Amino acid sequence: MKKIIVFFSVLILSNVMLAQIQFGVNGGLQYSNLTNLISYGITTNGKITPTLGLTMRYLSKKSLSFNSGLQYHQIAFNKTNLEAANEDGTNLGIVKQHAINYLQIPLSAAYKFDIGNHGLFFVGLGVNLNATLNDKITLTQAVPVTISNPYIIDSKGVASTFWSTSFLFGYQIKNIGFQFDIQNSITYIYKKPTVAPEWKAFVGRCTLVYLLKQNKKS
Repeated sequence: MKKIIVFFSVLILSNVMLAQIQFGVNGGLQYSNLTNLISYGITTNGKITPTLGLTMRYLSKKSLSFNSGLQYHQIAFNKTNLEAANEDGTNLGIVKQHAINYLQIPLSAAYKFDIGNHGLFFVGLGVNLNATLNDKITLTQAVPVTISNPYIIDSKGVASTFWSTSFLFGYQIKNIGFQFDIQNSITYIYKKPTVAPEWKAFVGRCTLVYLLKQNKKS
């Protein structure tokens, strides 16, 4: 997985030299939550967290835009009735919060509407590869304790990667823009257990984009 991330990072940097590539940075906020697909009456409370990353955007001479980059983001939830365990299965207590940090490689294609001097709008679809960096569980106690090696009971720990799909739209004028993404995971955020709840993730993200290199208008 590290080799994949390094490959895409080198690809992004090398493509900066191409005339029709726009390269930039972005930052913003996202809301994330988990959905239990089997239920058992389990629900989670979502959480708002910061996100930041690198953006690579290719604007074709026609009406298409292709986007990629490297994004740091966190999927987190607050809950009071889930339980955590350590590696030998010993129950550690009730989970107050579980936060999972990711590096994400987004790949998307968008249709752009050029409105001349007023900038351009774009709307598109994409797929995202999310690679786990680390995760931390905070337990509900008199003094909350945060530990980094447990897992949610009825799961086999956090998956090393998961895929998600996205719907996105945004606006850009000169080298400033914003983008809004709605993402749903298509693979499990937790390792799929034999008999246990199965979890997927929802993410809503809004970012401000600053393009360091502006493509010349075709």
